[in-house]
Amino acid sequence: MPPDPRVLLADVERAGAEIERFTEGIDGDAYAGDPLTQATVERKFEIVGEAVNRLGKSHPDLVERIL
Repeated sequence: MPPDPRVLLADVERAGAEIERFTEGIDGDAYAGDPLTQATVERKFEIVGEAVNRLGKSHPDLVERIL
């Protein structure tokens, strides 16, 4: 059964919001000097990528509309 696109889009939205929250108020130098924040943000981008990849396989029409 293909994944529910609403669940995948919610994963993308949640991860994006967390990226914003984790990076709020820090500049590039602070980010570059904080490996914990870097790792956390990278993980959230992995979640976004995986959700979009799965969405593209099951619902390519939606991905076309998003991108």
